[in-house]
Amino acid sequence: MSRRDKLKKLRQNIDATTTDVADIKKATQRLVMASDISASDYAEIIAIYDKWEAGKAYKKGDVVKYYNVLYEVIQDHTSQTDWKPNATPALFKTTTAKETTDGVEIIPDFKQPTGGHDTYKKGDKVKFEGKVYESAIDNNAYSPTDYPAGWKVVE
Repeated sequence: MSRRDKLKKLRQNIDATTTDVADIKKATQRLVMASDISASDYAEIIAIYDKWEAGKAYKKGDVVKYYNVLYEVIQDHTSQTDWKPNATPALFKTTTAKETTDGVEIIPDFKQPTGGHDTYKKGDKVKFEGKVYESAIDNNAYSPTDYPAGWKVVE
């Protein structure tokens, strides 16, 4: 079954089982994102996510939309006007997604760490040069190319 068919079936199932908008939003966010969907499907799905706002309390793992790019919160904080997702790597990372059996695991693109606050921990996954890698060590500040022993290919 194609991803488009799965999305359609998911929407039908959600419509048949609930009318709670929050439940629909949560289910769609968890189950639909995939890095290889079409631009029009992506636009439809990204519309579900809340826009980033200044002055709002965010928790680690929250996902927000900023200029039609999804960002995952990597540190609890209350946002400020000068802490925009695209300019504050200590607080946000861009996301891609990987389908799992129980929904979607958000996997960020590899971003070169700038300090101890954003190094990768053992088990963290990243997308790098078209592949998904998992860090084999804690405090990993290197790319899979720069230090291959620090990473293992997941897919």
